[in-house]
Amino acid sequence: MHAESTNASCEFCPGQLEQHWFNDPLMRSGSALAIPAVGSLVPGYLLALPLRHVPNASLLPSSERGDFADFVLSVNTCLSAVYSRPVTMFEHGGCASDPLDSSCIAHAHVHLVPGVYDLAGATPGRVEKYRSWADFIDSAPEGPYLACTDAGGTVWKFPDLRQPQFYRQVVAKCLHIADRWDYAVHPEWANIRQTYIDFSSVS
Repeated sequence: MHAESTNASCEFCPGQLEQHWFNDPLMRSGSALAIPAVGSLVPGYLLALPLRHVPNASLLPSSERGDFADFVLSVNTCLSAVYSRPVTMFEHGGCASDPLDSSCIAHAHVHLVPGVYDLAGATPGRVEKYRSWADFIDSAPEGPYLACTDAGGTVWKFPDLRQPQFYRQVVAKCLHIADRWDYAVHPEWANIRQTYIDFSSVS
């Protein structure tokens, strides 16, 4: 990575990421990694991050989007095998020019959560449909946006609602822990530790 592709003040960029035990990557490629999510609502809740500092995945250079989409798919496949459940993916797609978007951190990160939560059914507004995450980020949608998958892998894109952690609120409600959606208030360290235990047998 060139210097201009990182941000020294970003908690998801190299240099900052390594400072916390809960950011020890569980999976990595040459240009991306997966870490447990602070605020893991269930064990196995991961974030897939490109190493390049961009506000959302679709703003990666076109030459890097395919590799990142492949990495996200590999994380999804691994999670599904470890937990024997389908995996729901979503992104609060940030925009560098809009500080009021739903993304809490201005570095692209795709959430992968074991389980099915019907996020598309809970999201109001105009919808666009894509066959896969690769097709979605390759379309370079304008941010900010909300994007989520269903159990079949279809990606649904909606206009941003300007509600921080919107999809986390939906997942928490589905899990009957609606008051624990805010990762800053409820970091869920026990679930993060369980995630590392669950992955300890993955070769």
